[in-house]
Amino acid sequence: MYIEDRQKQIVELIKQSGRIEVEELVATLERSPETIRRDLRKLEQFGMVKRFRGGAVLAEEAHNSDTEPPVTFRQSLNTEKKSMIAKRAAEFVKNEDVLLLDDSTTVFNMLRYLPKNFNLTIITNSISVITQIQSLNNDVNWTTVCLGGILRSRSCSLTGFLALNTLSTFRPDKLFMSCGGVDMSGNLTEGNLGVVELKRQFLNCCKEKFLLLDDSKIGNPTPVNLTSMREIDYLIVSDIDNKQLERVKKMGAKSIVCV
Repeated sequence: MYIEDRQKQIVELIKQSGRIEVEELVATLERSPETIRRDLRKLEQFGMVKRFRGGAVLAEEAHNSDTEPPVTFRQSLNTEKKSMIAKRAAEFVKNEDVLLLDDSTTVFNMLRYLPKNFNLTIITNSISVITQIQSLNNDVNWTTVCLGGILRSRSCSLTGFLALNTLSTFRPDKLFMSCGGVDMSGNLTEGNLGVVELKRQFLNCCKEKFLLLDDSKIGNPTPVNLTSMREIDYLIVSDIDNKQLERVKKMGAKSIVCV
């Protein structure tokens, strides 16, 4: 089990019981007490848990069902899978494309794989994406458009009517996005109503829609319905076996790319 997968499992276990002891985590995850304590310290730094002597509880902010994990925590999860998915997604980008990138950490990883000599227009609500492009200085021929809007500090992104108004100016060629989870009927879900409103407009305005998804999100829906998998042109998904692939095919994506 990867470190990030174990830490994610710890958060889920605490959500189920409200609090948990180190000894219980040691027995459940079959790891040493020091490894578990190190995980809890890291999760406390991310704002996900609050430690007490011998265990931990869920941090106050994380109790809110409308609050997603902070972007720093999400960036630490499934990093190898996200990198593989992002690299494959970047292969669909052509010179002169107008791209719409959402605020997901998987999509963020695409930036390292996009050809620097391509003339691209990148539209995004992600401050992380904008900051990363800015750090490339003059090494790229990319025009970057920030949608603007209301800051969501935990996700390092922008939403609201200002973002929607700016988006209405454009007709992007390709949308690259992820989502909070997918149920077994193929419904894409998110954890925040404001995010859903903006992402629905993302889907409406783009010619081609790419969903970048690591397998841990399949069968783990979040509270708010976004859309159906049938609205997706390309599903780029990691690490699924033949049985899982058959289930995913029934969800309705027009094309499935496994990495």
